[in-house]
Amino acid sequence: MTRTATNRIRRSTALLAAIGAALLTSGIASAEDAAPSENGLELIVPQSHQDLGAVYHALKGKDAQVTFTSDAPLEFIKGTSNQVIGYAIAGEGGELLAGEFHLPIESLDTGIPMRDKHMQSKRWLESESYPNVVFRVAETTGIKETKTTEMFTTYKVTLVGDMTIKGV
Repeated sequence: MTRTATNRIRRSTALLAAIGAALLTSGIASAEDAAPSENGLELIVPQSHQDLGAVYHALKGKDAQVTFTSDAPLEFIKGTSNQVIGYAIAGEGGELLAGEFHLPIESLDTGIPMRDKHMQSKRWLESESYPNVVFRVAETTGIKETKTTEMFTTYKVTLVGDMTIKGV
């Protein structure tokens, strides 16, 4: 991947299905550092975020949570990961009040193991020093109900926020 490559990372609706409530555009709580739990299966939600409302965690290991493409002049790369950990906080009215998601660089799968190792190297994403892509939610847009059953409701929503890749 070159610096001029256009990179798009999209979150699938599978990552958001756990929210389970209507998400409305609202003010988002200020970003705080969230750390992985000891077993690495979830993020520890900062106390100030826990106090805002109901906590919903991303379900690691379910399908492809994240897909990405890199459409560079010399190479087209497409990949996935199902190892995202994170959380979203929904208020009483269903509004999204806070959220943070961590994508482990070492979980990115392009279908070519050698290319995956190259992406983890210092030349590309430097996973040894920067093990995660971190996304902190700042706002939501385009909320649309996509499926309703007796047990749950699924929504499609665009999360807008700050993404940190390789420390930037």
